[in-house]
Amino acid sequence: MKEKKDKFFKFYYIFILIYAIIGLLDSTVGFMQPRMGDILFYTNLVMIISLAVLVLSIVALVRFIKRKFKKITLVLPIYHIVFQVLAIVIGFILGIYAFIMNIDLLAMQLPLISPIISLVTSSFELVFAIYIIRKFL
Repeated sequence: MKEKKDKFFKFYYIFILIYAIIGLLDSTVGFMQPRMGDILFYTNLVMIISLAVLVLSIVALVRFIKRKFKKITLVLPIYHIVFQVLAIVIGFILGIYAFIMNIDLLAMQLPLISPIISLVTSSFELVFAIYIIRKFL
């Protein structure tokens, strides 16, 4: 298998595995119902890691297609690109709405749906990354 020899392939899926674990931890923080202002540093750190995942996923998608890796290996890069772009768009829309409605985002609590979505998506990423690692590495 070509995938087994590719160092970037290994790095990407191990990084995604770590990212999924961070996402699960992030979900538990969300269930504690903190105010955004209380976890600002942590939130910014997670956003920087998420941006790194977006960039790595774009690189991975191009590289995996170019090297003709099995199509199943494209699932997580495509998933992350779509999900991250969707999260950015939703974030902009909510930010504009909060600005227009004069809502202080730092003082408000996270909606309960946020950690639930994070828990589900992180669980999917974790299970799928483990599956790919076991199958190809």
